[in-house]
Amino acid sequence: MHCRIIGIVYLILGGFLALYANEPSINTLTVEQETYRYTLSGDWEAVIRAGKTALEKGIDFYNLRYRLGIAYYYLGNYHAAAHHFYKAYQINNSDPLLKEYLYWSYRYTGCDADARILADGFSEELKRKAGVLDYLQGDYLSLSFNTAFPADKSFTDSYINDTDLAVNGIQLLSKTLTYADISVYKILSPRLSAYGNFARLKKISYLYAQENGVAITKPQYETNVNQLYLSGTYHVARGTDVIIGSHFINILYQRDRFVSEEGGGHLVTDDISDNDRLVFMSAFHRFPYVTTGITFLFSNLNQKDQVQGDFQLTWYPLGNLNLYGGFILTYHHQNPRENTVITDLFLGRKLLPRLWAEGMYSSGKLHNASRHQGYVVYNGMDVITQRIGGRCIIPVSNNLTIYLNYAYQNHESSFYPENTRLPETNQISYKSNSITGALQWYF
Repeated sequence: MHCRIIGIVYLILGGFLALYANEPSINTLTVEQETYRYTLSGDWEAVIRAGKTALEKGIDFYNLRYRLGIAYYYLGNYHAAAHHFYKAYQINNSDPLLKEYLYWSYRYTGCDADARILADGFSEELKRKAGVLDYLQGDYLSLSFNTAFPADKSFTDSYINDTDLAVNGIQLLSKTLTYADISVYKILSPRLSAYGNFARLKKISYLYAQENGVAITKPQYETNVNQLYLSGTYHVARGTDVIIGSHFINILYQRDRFVSEEGGGHLVTDDISDNDRLVFMSAFHRFPYVTTGITFLFSNLNQKDQVQGDFQLTWYPLGNLNLYGGFILTYHHQNPRENTVITDLFLGRKLLPRLWAEGMYSSGKLHNASRHQGYVVYNGMDVITQRIGGRCIIPVSNNLTIYLNYAYQNHESSFYPENTRLPETNQISYKSNSITGALQWYF
């Protein structure tokens, strides 16, 4: 009996050993042979499967990373390609073909600063072979034009304000807005770039004001605005940028004031020039498939101080620029004790070889707040509470791109007492359309 039990144990152990012996062993040599064979046949999915299995088992070497990069590159997943090419580059940075693949992977993922820095170390022969231009590519000039108008042009016809005439204050309802701007983006070095923008705005509003018991109505109240925006971007490290900038806003308008005199008084119209200011600092980091950013803004808009923080995340699920989506989450504080949370959602997709479409949705009170690193400032007296829209991006050629934007906006307007301790009254809601066209020329 004892001998029979021992025999059974040996049979079981022998079976396990036979199964283990028949299981193919994985080592550097077998992975090298397998991935080489798949690469020669162009079976990129098989290269990726074999490569992932090897990496999971702790097998990692130059040719493996290089072939994984090639496989992802030809499948259009440039985020993963750049990741593996860079791993191979860390092992051996002398291969010119690897450098070329890594350069274009950076370019196809929008990591232009990483591409410029890499190409800065190329030989002249490699620059010609890789198609790297003699100058720092990416400078552009942009021209934009915008018009905004209410969805119902008669929304001010029945305006009524029941606020006590003893309360001095003002209420504005936006009727039309037009602006034109010009922007220049200049790459100063592989790591440093600068951006400048000048804009001129004209806004027509319906104005109602109360001054010392006198009510004033101006259906075509005009405001003119000059804006200067400047920013600089420094590429700190691979995938990481820091941006600092400022926005200076000069507002030109007229204000009526009541001058008392013996026997009554009269109105005097003054030309007013006010200045709003904003400064910001941003940091962005690009991970494979995801880009994150954080922005801090400090502003003085409409004679109030604001602090704003933005967190932005953009996801590229295909590993390229053909599909992306994300959000911007904003915390906005304005003295005294006014706190707002603003949320932006966006989604973009390449529809045709030369057509991208984007959709966006924004909610939260855009009042004395800003978007896009302080580039767009919402410092009007009325409040935008919701925006929905989109834009088309049309690269007409390698040097010219057309942008067409549309937004449908919800507004809230209130009567603002001159005495800020009094509550706002007479809230009115209305909607507007905003259309923008832009030309961007690369030179």
